[in-house]
Amino acid sequence: MFVAAAAALAGCGIGSGERSTRDGDAQSGNLTTTFLGFEGTSTRDFAPDTVAATYAVIVVTEIERGELRIEVLDATGAVVISSQPRAGAQASASGSVRSGADGVVRYRVSGRGARNGGFQILYTRQ
Repeated sequence: MFVAAAAALAGCGIGSGERSTRDGDAQSGNLTTTFLGFEGTSTRDFAPDTVAATYAVIVVTEIERGELRIEVLDATGAVVISSQPRAGAQASASGSVRSGADGVVRYRVSGRGARNGGFQILYTRQ
């Protein structure tokens, strides 16, 4: 039972003081998240549209302490964009991503000892 619980938690990211906002439509928009602390890994998504589309994406990340990585995934689950700042700095990465057939874009948030940070994902339909 303990092994099953540990396996279930391995894919979970725990954020404290987390706040997220999303603004946009099927053509363009942004998703902004800030947190006081984040530990672990979490796969998340947003749906700009209800059908598959290709988007130009910019990911901006910032962290005061610890490690933070944001990975945007394509429809097959492969990493197509990755942004990982150094502690006390900001980083950005950009590229194109194809959403799934349902219009959903997935991304993975990974943090280890991450404190006072956040990220922004900006997208524009191509």
